[in-house]
Parts: sequence; structure tokens; C-alpha cells
Amino acid sequence: MKRITKIVALAAIALFATAAVASASVSVTDGVGHVEKGDVQSALKWNNGDFDKNVGNLTFSTGTVSMVYNNSWICQNGTTYNQPRTQMLAQTLQATPVMSSNGKQITGWDLHGPVASPSKVLSDTGVPAVCPGSYVDIVASFFSPAGLAVNTLASTTVTPGVLQVTGNGVTADLPNAPTV
Repeated sequence: MKRITKIVALAAIALFATAAVASASVSVTDGVGHVEKGDVQSALKWNNGDFDKNVGNLTFSTGTVSMVYNNSWICQNGTTYNQPRTQMLAQTLQATPVMSSNGKQITGWDLHGPVASPSKVLSDTGVPAVCPGSYVDIVASFFSPAGLAVNTLASTTVTPGVLQVTGNGVTADLPNAPTV
């Protein structure tokens, strides 16, 4: 009798373990796929109240984008500067909420790949110096009271990474089973 009880107990544990693994319904490949609400809540450790309060600020990302610029500028006093600038950005994904049949609750998100211009800056090194007497913000080619500035994108490198969700200032990895 004890042996049968142990077998039944082990079978029940195996059943629950399988169900727990199967409940992770994230399937994203190259930034395209689907993420369920429950996986986001589990990753961020949110209850339903936390989810309802913070769902509007969620972002999904995978990997990073490194952008290297060649900055050159000439100040009004004739001083010239050349300084490379490197920005490391999160590879943000386009996400569309999937709504319940009544259209009132989010049940998950369809991810459609990287956004055209990543905007979440993780680091920024080599920010240009200041011309004597005024400040130059190098974001594009332009004339300013400080002088002529040129900001040329030299290279962009995309590094794949772990699928992540960010909400309310917290970033967490999502359990991902990419399709092959």
C-alpha cells in the first residue's frame, strides 16, 4: 500500500511540474512572437493590482544596439574638436496588446520585432565638450551660435540578448521558448 501511495504522489508531482513548465507561454524569435499576461506578472512579481496600475508603462526588449558617432565641431573662436561618441541602447520591441473577448483586459502581447529607433539609453560615453562661451548639443548637423557641428553615425552593432520586460522601473527576464 505504501508503494502505491508513493507512486501516486510522484505521479502527481510530475503532473504539476509539467503543467508549470507548460504554463510559460512565451515564444519569441528575433523579437517576433507572443507573450502572455501571466508570464509578465510572474517575471515582475506583480499581482493583478500591480499589473492594472503599471501595464501602461511596459516595454519589451531583447539585446542591445551600440551606435558609434564621429562628432566634429568648430567653435566660434576657431577651436576644433573631434570626439567619438558611443551610445548603448536597449533593443526595444514593438508590442501590441492582445485584448480579452470583452475588449477590457489585456491577456498578452504580440511582438512585431525591433522598433525603428531604439530610445532607451543604457549608457552614453564621449558626450561632446563645451565651446568657450556657450554649450553645443550634438544631435545632428546644424549651425548654432557656438559654431558648426557635425554628428555622423559611423557604425551600428546589434547584439542579441535575453527577452526582457520592463515595468515600473524594474527589468526582468522572461521565460522564452523560441520557435525554430
